[in-house]
Amino acid sequence: MFDVGFQAQIAKVSISVKAPLGIVRRICKITLARVFDDIIAAGIGKAARDALKAIKAHDIEAVTMPIDAIQANGELVCSVFSEDGEAKSDRVAIPAMKGVKAKAKAGKDPDDPPIISVEFSFEWNEQAWVFLGRHCEAYAEVMLERREVGQLELGAKVTPITKGAPKGGAH
Repeated sequence: MFDVGFQAQIAKVSISVKAPLGIVRRICKITLARVFDDIIAAGIGKAARDALKAIKAHDIEAVTMPIDAIQANGELVCSVFSEDGEAKSDRVAIPAMKGVKAKAKAGKDPDDPPIISVEFSFEWNEQAWVFLGRHCEAYAEVMLERREVGQLELGAKVTPITKGAPKGGAH
């Protein structure tokens, strides 16, 4: 899933606007849908690998997994055909995508492969919004590059080093 391109359908695109304390934030959400396979399961982690195994064994029919630990820079590429039939690539880079949730379910028939929908959010940007509006429900080549995220970005609390230290500054 990471550093390996894969095909997925741009299944859903939405935007929400929040204005806490008068600061307007526009958050876009994109849902990518595709066959649930080992590539996607490995990218999400152990819970997804276990879910894929259980779905294939018909032990479960569906599962929803939080994927908020996933942070990535993304690039989506769609083919566009001009009026003369010439294929051109339309691409967009989406920085700082944050995982929201992944929903996996068994195929409708026992022979159908399982399907997964992976939802990401990111700060609104015009290029991504135009691209996603133009290609919603189309298939795209997706490339995700894992972002290294510091603890402060994940919402960790900072404790002063001196807290609990003996008086006089010695540790």
